[in-house]
Amino acid sequence: MKTNWIPTHEYYRRIIQALDASSRHQLYLDLLVQPWKPMMEMMSRSLGPDHNDTLAGARAWAWLLPDQVTEMAAMLDKLEGADAWMIGQEALTQAAARFDAWSARIPFDMVTGWLVLADPARRLIGQGLGATGFNVIRSYLFGDALAERSGYAPLGGMPTYGGYAIGYHVVQAFLKRSGLSIEETTFVPANAIVQGSGFFE
Repeated sequence: MKTNWIPTHEYYRRIIQALDASSRHQLYLDLLVQPWKPMMEMMSRSLGPDHNDTLAGARAWAWLLPDQVTEMAAMLDKLEGADAWMIGQEALTQAAARFDAWSARIPFDMVTGWLVLADPARRLIGQGLGATGFNVIRSYLFGDALAERSGYAPLGGMPTYGGYAIGYHVVQAFLKRSGLSIEETTFVPANAIVQGSGFFE
């Protein structure tokens, strides 16, 4: 399987170095929003028919916005100092290679990866790993905006769909209990993974 690692650190440098707010905004749209236009439009629609915010998706996922250049620069320096983009690229390449034996069962031959800077003041998952009850879990999975529209309690800062980190812990629990590899588990039905994980017992 081929990989496509997007150099978002270069994109952020261009945004930070832009001469004015208008240029930063346009670069942000061109480099970070436009490539994911279908998902961004889905986020905008989820906020209601009269909502017309080009940054709705970025806000929903708690991405740093184009006017947050101070936070952006500080976080970028820290991540580049840790060689995060090279580590991410190597991880993506290794992960794709591990699925070579299953390539006939995968309906695509390219996987894309990138790193996006987000607001650390918003990462609410840790305090809720022990939460129970499906309505509570849905608040973590789907985020505040959809929680309010669906009639269950928002958490106060959870990005839309941001709680899928819980899914990571469910899969990890399933791997530990089943003894299967992550590659084998990819082809296990979702309900079997949830039940086999014991995570919600």
